[in-house]
Amino acid sequence: MRKRMGRRGWKAAPSILIAGALLVLASAPVPLGGGERRGTDIEITRGDGTIIKGELLAVRSETLVLRETGSGQYLFLDLSDIPLVRIPRTSRARGMLSGLIQGVFTGAIAGDVVSPKGASTAQHWLWWIGGGLVGGGLGALLFGSVEVPTGEFDTLPLRGRPKAEMDEVLAKLRTIARIPNDR
Repeated sequence: MRKRMGRRGWKAAPSILIAGALLVLASAPVPLGGGERRGTDIEITRGDGTIIKGELLAVRSETLVLRETGSGQYLFLDLSDIPLVRIPRTSRARGMLSGLIQGVFTGAIAGDVVSPKGASTAQHWLWWIGGGLVGGGLGALLFGSVEVPTGEFDTLPLRGRPKAEMDEVLAKLRTIARIPNDR
């Protein structure tokens, strides 16, 4: 005779899986929403040696527009006064790995909660492993498009570049600015 599942059986599965997915989304390393485009946070070394950190808003022909981190002030920096720009590197693989790890743990917990009440230890382990695999796959899929900072920087020297090279550097900076086509 087949055992009946208790309150934690199949009927609870959808709500447990939805709660697990929400937990994975809530623990995202960066916002996943399709909100307003954000410029990359960069570091600028000025001619006097001071370092300014902030979000790159726009790149104009002779000026970089930045929103300074901390104070929130809008700065208009003349390109001739900027010898060096540092851009943080990002990695999608780290986002995917983060999602995989968080998803495995969330899925394993959901598998534990959903497992039948009178299950043997072997069956219980199967629910844990199955939940972990499903959760890990969902986490990796969701976080695979999230770019996470690696802690390394690309350094772009600006001073002393020929006009053609400077145009290439400005084009690269425009791709990471909040307003990419502001001239």
